[in-house]
Amino acid sequence: MIKKWNPNWNQHASIINVEINPNTNQPTPSYKVDQHGVVSEVEPQPEQLEAELSLPKEDVPTKKEKRQIERANIEEFITSGMAPNFEKFSNDFPNFVKRRIEGEPFSKLAFELEVSSGKIVELMDQYLAEVAPLANAWWDWKQDQDAEAEPLNRQETEAAEDDSPAENDGQDDQEDEEHGAA
Repeated sequence: MIKKWNPNWNQHASIINVEINPNTNQPTPSYKVDQHGVVSEVEPQPEQLEAELSLPKEDVPTKKEKRQIERANIEEFITSGMAPNFEKFSNDFPNFVKRRIEGEPFSKLAFELEVSSGKIVELMDQYLAEVAPLANAWWDWKQDQDAEAEPLNRQETEAAEDDSPAENDGQDDQEDEEHGAA
């Protein structure tokens, strides 16, 4: 469960309870992120025998495990505009959380939502607990994207340095001097 909202919240990690499939040692539900950064839940594939015989889906026992997710990662997911709204929260709730992350006081947000300051803190805690697993999947995807882009950026930088006119002009002058041209 997420800790109570702290004004210095980004300095702490968030602890969430995750259900783990003991057969795969993977969280359930699991999430995937598309090429645009949109996170969605992955539906578990039925076992082959269940699919062929149309047997009822087997209930896989799960174990509960605590996982730590950096609050800064959750914040970045929310402020990126990728965080979804859940049915149990008012419309555009991710925007209210984003505004709080950016420094708006609880009292102003509570007034707009017509709830008490205590209630908005509670709602935001609940929202953060709901969005944390999605934020974790998104963060992993983002890190992979950054890692893939790094070699490309390095190649582009090296290519730009090789084609630099200032360096080529100096090389041309040196070649002219070697061949006796003035």
